[in-house]
Amino acid sequence: MSQLNSPRICYYTSVLTFVLQTVSKVRFPILFIDNGEKISAVVEGDSDDDVNVDSVEACGETLVDEANDEESKADKQARMFAARYIPLSANDSQRVTAIMRGPANQEELIQKFSIPMTREKILCLRPESWLNDEVINFCMSMLQERDDKLRELSPNRKKSHFFNSFFMDKLLGNGHVGYHYKDVARWTKKFDVFQLDKVFIPVNIANTHWTMAVVLVSRKEIHYYNSMKDEGRKYKNGLLRWLGDETQSKKQTNFDQSGWTLHSPPCPKQENGFDCGMFTIMCADVMTDDIPVSDAAYSQQHMPFFRRKVASAILRGSYDYPL
Repeated sequence: MSQLNSPRICYYTSVLTFVLQTVSKVRFPILFIDNGEKISAVVEGDSDDDVNVDSVEACGETLVDEANDEESKADKQARMFAARYIPLSANDSQRVTAIMRGPANQEELIQKFSIPMTREKILCLRPESWLNDEVINFCMSMLQERDDKLRELSPNRKKSHFFNSFFMDKLLGNGHVGYHYKDVARWTKKFDVFQLDKVFIPVNIANTHWTMAVVLVSRKEIHYYNSMKDEGRKYKNGLLRWLGDETQSKKQTNFDQSGWTLHSPPCPKQENGFDCGMFTIMCADVMTDDIPVSDAAYSQQHMPFFRRKVASAILRGSYDYPL
């Protein structure tokens, strides 16, 4: 058996930990890319004692998706989880480093989703920096784009929708307290909320904290994920009221609340005062592939890695996860 003595092992260990915590028995290739090389590992077993890594070898090839055509939900979750821990290529890493060490000016690095991403804006992805609306919203748009592509490949997949950070501000804030459905009534004119799978709403709390609210339409649940402590009752109740107004406005009928439940599930917690935005992005990120939101999926120790991954994705204009 090959010795796992690379500095990169922290990321590989995270993947193996997720597999062990998510599935009881699995055998499939986990593939990583680092500096243009492929590193593959086959994992199998029923318990920690049974895990066998038969090969971890660099072979100088690009990533090849070898997943079975018919894979279980657990296998797919593990494969998609592994994709999130693929290290940046040498070229991507060098580009991110150059940008992060560069000047904070108005040079436009990419224009997409009607968001001009300048050097100044993307530099919030430097370590120990609080994320701005532009980076959060660019990520939500990339996740929306990926969801749309997945639906093209799998017509039976239900659509999800990713609002930007201004939706909740207008619904429950907009410079004054209260609830203001009329300010967001037109935001859903092109789709029926009740035909969706999930609705993702990043929440900017007074420019001091980021959280994620998710309406799981298919399950009749509203979830609020906070990397600190507050359970977000205001936001969960506001979204339930919004669903009622959506029903009344778009369907001219009363909203049946029976069966709908509000939750603040356990989720990874930040250990500093600046990574809340990254936890918010990663929450939506993993949920798009139905990966459980847990410390096994992402945690505080992974945030420096994911800051660079997000920066690289923005510079590319899309996530590079397999479809």
